[in-house]
Amino acid sequence: MSDPSDLLVQAFRKFQTAGYDITAAKNGLHGFWVERSVEATVAHSALERVMVSSKMWAQKHPSLSNPYQDVARLFSAGATLGRWENNVLDVFLPDGQKYGMPLASLMRAASNNSFKPNPLRGSA
Repeated sequence: MSDPSDLLVQAFRKFQTAGYDITAAKNGLHGFWVERSVEATVAHSALERVMVSSKMWAQKHPSLSNPYQDVARLFSAGATLGRWENNVLDVFLPDGQKYGMPLASLMRAASNNSFKPNPLRGSA
């Protein structure tokens, strides 16, 4: 699997490059469709939700890089995302490790492509 933080940074950057605000980008990282005016098909799992959103992105933004593909690679490898709490996103890796990704660090990394995740209290 690619570095999960790199995949999330790439996806976040693509949402912002397409003109979506921070709230939409944060929701997009969880696989939700970024536009409130459009209802996405209900999905049974996070990966299914990402795949539906990815197809919608390809239809709406065919000339832009698809951030949902990065999120799909992350989820396909067995990683999951927890909640945003105090502007820190919990990232759970398939091996049980838990990382915290602060929103401020994610935003900086998306603008200059450098991020190093900080483990939260060791393994989950």
